[in-house]
Amino acid sequence: MLFIRRESFREFLSAYPITSLIVFLNTIMMIVSIFLGDWMYRWGGINRSTIIGGEFYRLLTYAFIHGGMMHFLTNMIFTIITAPAIEKLLGPLKFITLFFFSILTAALVIILIPAGPYQFDVGESGFGYSLFGFYFYLVVFKKNFLDKESSNVILALIAIGWLTTLVIPGTSFAGHLGGFVAGWLFAFLVNKNLNRLKIINNRSYYR
Repeated sequence: MLFIRRESFREFLSAYPITSLIVFLNTIMMIVSIFLGDWMYRWGGINRSTIIGGEFYRLLTYAFIHGGMMHFLTNMIFTIITAPAIEKLLGPLKFITLFFFSILTAALVIILIPAGPYQFDVGESGFGYSLFGFYFYLVVFKKNFLDKESSNVILALIAIGWLTTLVIPGTSFAGHLGGFVAGWLFAFLVNKNLNRLKIINNRSYYR
């Protein structure tokens, strides 16, 4: 089963340095947000008007700010569970490229499909949904790439993720859509390398 974590804390940090760094940076920003409150949200969140106004730093900062502790914990737990296998598969350089590609693509879609002139989008879930998109590509186009149990879990998580996106008020549909498309597209672009690998129990093996 792909998503069962068996590593110690130290082993996790060593095996998945980029995933660990992403979680660490988000945690630091969450701690800062506790003290600074809504100022962080207004300073680093993204919407169309702020980007048109030239505040391009928000294309990155929004992904490290969360709308509350539950939002933060949900995204971090999901990242810790689902990101390691893809980091191991891609390697650190391609994995961090996926991270930035996904949050920038999600930001672009947020700008193209704005939720409202006064609503700021924040959160790392654009990256989380890029993992959904990446895994979905594997399940659909690489049917023997993952074990059956992991494939079923992925499909269930994707279904739950999109259901909550549609029914929970204030959820960034545009950000999730942009992330999902980015992950699927990234998997498509690295497809030739994926042909040489197989994931079993969270480890990648050359075939």
